[in-house]
Amino acid sequence: GGLTPAGSYANPQACLTRGALGPVPETTALAPDTRRGVLLAAAGDGVCYGWDVGEGRAAPIMRLQGHADALHCVTARIGCGQAVTGSEDGTARIWDCRAETCTQVIDVWRAKEAGAGASAGAWVGCVALDKDENWLAMGCGGRCITTWSFAAGACVSRVATAAAPQALVLAGEHLVAAGAEAAVYRWNLSGQVVSRQPCTPRSVFALGMQPHGRGLTAVAGAGACVDLFSELGSRVCKVTCA
Repeated sequence: GGLTPAGSYANPQACLTRGALGPVPETTALAPDTRRGVLLAAAGDGVCYGWDVGEGRAAPIMRLQGHADALHCVTARIGCGQAVTGSEDGTARIWDCRAETCTQVIDVWRAKEAGAGASAGAWVGCVALDKDENWLAMGCGGRCITTWSFAAGACVSRVATAAAPQALVLAGEHLVAAGAEAAVYRWNLSGQVVSRQPCTPRSVFALGMQPHGRGLTAVAGAGACVDLFSELGSRVCKVTCA
């Protein structure tokens, strides 16, 4: 039989003139805050909504507002009660989830803090934290990846990419990234290329890292194949979805 959803949530509709409602904003990315029991939902109206998955309320318990355009990605910095969002407006924002306020605006293309307004750079399509939540990586549609140090409170490196990055993973001392080309890259945190491996998907949309054991990385995207790479960056096998 089919699976029964444990909960269902709909992003709020904007109120228009004469009582009309706007369309339901699309959900572009999700991130769980397991400590608070909140599901973060990045939306097409530029707002990140927080849903209480424990009580299953019909309305969001949190709204992170401030971006000037649609959101593409979100991740939760659980240990500090923070969230990070990336937007079409060219910025990534770090949020205090308890206060529902933005604490930092990052111009990812220029690799520096930005003012309250939108960046003139390209869209921010992916964000990722390392296991200890000390480092943040942000992928920009202008074909670059910028890393941010929470300890320093600043951007520490910016690396150019051959194509727009669409998926990121921070694993130990390495940044693993892929995007709109058939290749998976590894950099160290200083921005030096460690490896480049061709992959089957012509455009990569997702990277999955095995947390324990052999340290395999799954690569998926356009097409019906999933590649598995070893911790050293070599391809182990290819799985074809029937």
